[in-house]
Amino acid sequence: MKPKKKFLGLVGPQVTLLGQTARPQPPIGLAYIFNAAAKAGWQPILFDSLAEGYEHFLENTELGIRVTGLAADEVVKKIMEINPNAIGISLGLSTDHDYVRILIERIRIAYTGPIILGGSQASLMHQEILAGLPIERIPVDFVITGRDIGSGEKSTLRLLQALEGNGNFEKVPGIAFKQFGKVIVTKPVCVDESSLHLLEMPRRDLFAKRNGIDIYSFINQSHTGPVDHLPYAVMHTSRGCGGACTFCHTQFGDFNRKLIRRSLANVFAELEYLRSQGVRTISIEDDNFGGFTPAQLDFADEVLEKIKNLNFQGLYFPNGMTIQSMINGNFHLIRKLRELADYGIKIRNSIPAESADNHTLQHIIHKPHSVEDIDQLLKELKDRYLTHEHIDLDVFFMVGVVGYDHKRQEFVREHENSMKVTLELADRTANLGVRVNIWWMKPNPNGPQYKLWRQFNPGAPFSKLQFAFPPGIWGSEEDELKWNGIIIAKNREMKELGVGSRRPIFQIK
Repeated sequence: MKPKKKFLGLVGPQVTLLGQTARPQPPIGLAYIFNAAAKAGWQPILFDSLAEGYEHFLENTELGIRVTGLAADEVVKKIMEINPNAIGISLGLSTDHDYVRILIERIRIAYTGPIILGGSQASLMHQEILAGLPIERIPVDFVITGRDIGSGEKSTLRLLQALEGNGNFEKVPGIAFKQFGKVIVTKPVCVDESSLHLLEMPRRDLFAKRNGIDIYSFINQSHTGPVDHLPYAVMHTSRGCGGACTFCHTQFGDFNRKLIRRSLANVFAELEYLRSQGVRTISIEDDNFGGFTPAQLDFADEVLEKIKNLNFQGLYFPNGMTIQSMINGNFHLIRKLRELADYGIKIRNSIPAESADNHTLQHIIHKPHSVEDIDQLLKELKDRYLTHEHIDLDVFFMVGVVGYDHKRQEFVREHENSMKVTLELADRTANLGVRVNIWWMKPNPNGPQYKLWRQFNPGAPFSKLQFAFPPGIWGSEEDELKWNGIIIAKNREMKELGVGSRRPIFQIK
């Protein structure tokens, strides 16, 4: 029998702030892609250089960052031992862009096969990755341009077939590549709910094991912090949001902006499988789990009921739920969460309040909720949830918001008074016992705010985009430095009071 070609899925290093530990996450995107590789007749192999090198890190005091994962030479050595026929590399976070580029440059010296880049950051930045500024470019052969569940699988299947066949890459949907010095972007893969009805489960069986559980549960640093009931599993019941927030990645790139759901039967089958494998905690990482409409709310309700009936012991929502979904239907969704907590299930949820100023919320960010909605939700939480032993909540606040008015073709900046009232609401929320995290708005590639930032910082690393304070697009340098000090002091105050976020993004050292 002819040996199968090897498709290596590689996870690179992770960049965090100085003094903060990395959080290796189950690479669900690659786990879905492995189904496509197997369908194409290739052998899928996972090499997570971050998780397997979790104890290895370097600190860059000049940039104020920590880089966690195996050294590039060790990664290259492992790759050459595996001897794959193609490599697919995951780039999901903009913070990791610089060091994934460095790693791929090192791989290129020893490896001559095709390299495919995928993940959210890759999808958003595919033009720049292939032909942008030097700091943006990464020497890969192909970039997967779609982000929806189901899109990357279709692109990868067709791409691997093309690599074995006639090499007519222009007929492969959802990819970008360079040909004769020109970037070619093929037609995107369209994903709708009907195409997700029979979505195959991600290949979690390829995750490395430690002490009888998957390596991510063994490390135990989920998006919301250490998990109470191990092992845990990450899953998505949907993709997209349906909102229009100006800073959000769902507004840009070749993927659906609307909320698209898997079928209930498909979601239930995955939950039943995970429970049969001994998984005790589910981390649902949808962009918008609750939705906005009654039908979307009903879907969420049925998923929660299934989780309760299967006797999971933990349920986390690291991306939170929209405030609109939590107040709709007379608080039905969060009252359902309270029901699960009463049943003994540990609940962690996040509240994306963002701002305490209606003009900023509705005319700069374009959030569907108001300050009155936030107050209404906090009142409900105060009365019923904040003292519950099985409920843990945190709230996100954002200052220095810069929106973009497409009609006027101009940027709109948040006023200082808006920032002041937001910090006041952060204080009131912390006094209720809710964990608080406050940050500068960070431009999300590849939106207008990012392009503005990049004009001022053409050679700056991506770690500076996400971690440097201030971001450099809101106001004068003097005003930004002043507010930077205020924000850092407020976050540290929250930490000292015991209501700081598990995911702070301010300097520890």
